[in-house]
Formats: sequence, structure tokens, C-alpha cells
Amino acid sequence: MPTAADQHGPRRVRLLFAAALTCSALLAGCESTPPPATGEHLTPIEGESLPSVSAAASMLAPVRLRIHPLSRLERDELGRAQLVLQMELLDAAGHSGKWLGRATVAIERLAGPSAGEATTDAARRFNLTTPQNSNARFDWITRTYVLRIAPLPTWYDTLVDGSERDATARVRCTFTLLDAQGTARTLEDTAVLRAFR
Repeated sequence: MPTAADQHGPRRVRLLFAAALTCSALLAGCESTPPPATGEHLTPIEGESLPSVSAAASMLAPVRLRIHPLSRLERDELGRAQLVLQMELLDAAGHSGKWLGRATVAIERLAGPSAGEATTDAARRFNLTTPQNSNARFDWITRTYVLRIAPLPTWYDTLVDGSERDATARVRCTFTLLDAQGTARTLEDTAVLRAFR
């Protein structure tokens, strides 16, 4: 006399067989259609031609220099006054970025303690004409070049400490580059630094 297990046996076999056939069909379907080779079945977009190197360079080349508001006078590790200038290069769309060229930073005293102390200005040129030099001075967070002049003449201590009420200095930054046509151009900005209050 057949048991309950025997009665359900043929049904269980049929279900397992149907499941196996379904899996086989799915696998066969996946394997029967290989992925298209690179470039196949792509519809060209009208006007999709790539821009020339000169057109791309013209779009990305800086057209304006800005002395970033984070530029400051502070103390270096030896306690001497130093200028930390953050130079921002902006393209025609107003986006900041990198470019190869030469930067010059100059700082001049406009007012303060007696003029008899040392020198009244300091300047430094920065070589950013190679990718290595450019990358080393570029800050990715602020997207500016960090340029330092140190040490400064001692009368700049009045700006750092705020000990001289009328102490004022002007910072000038220039950047000379070659544009897409190979023409040298110079960008410039100035900023006034006053004693901290």
C-alpha cells in the first residue's frame, strides 16, 4: 500500500524538473547574447566632435587673479612675521584652477612706525612653470596657490600684533602665463593689510 510520501513523490520530481528547465532556459538566454563590442550599436550625437587643444586651453586658461581672503600675516615656527598669500586663478566662467606660469608677490609698507627700520618692502618670485612645482604649492581644499614670504622686516610685527594703530601694508601679486596662442599675459591683484584690532 503506497504511503503519503510515495503519493507526493512524482509531484515533487515534476516540480524539480520544471525548475531545472527554467534555470537552463535562463542561462541559455544569457549566454546566447554576447555583449556588443566597443563602439557597436551607439548612435552618434550630432555635433559630438571633440574640441581642439587650443579651444580647450582657451576655455580653461585663467583670465583673472584674486588674492584670496584667507591671505594673512602670521608668525612662522621661529616666531617671525611672515606673509601667507593664497593666490586664486579664475577662468572665464569664474572657476578656480591650476595653470603653469610665474608668480611674484611683493609687500610694501604704507604707514606705521618710523621709516628708519631696515627695508620697506619684500618680494619673492615663485616658479610654477613645471607640474611638480605647481602641484607642490596648490591647496586642493581652497583651490589656491599658497605662497609664503618669510621672514619679513621687523616692522611687520606691528601688523601681526596690532601694536601700531596706523600700520598698513599693501600686497601685490602677479602671475605671468602663456595663453592658448602662445602669447604671454600677466594677471594682477592687490590687497591692503591692516593691523589686527
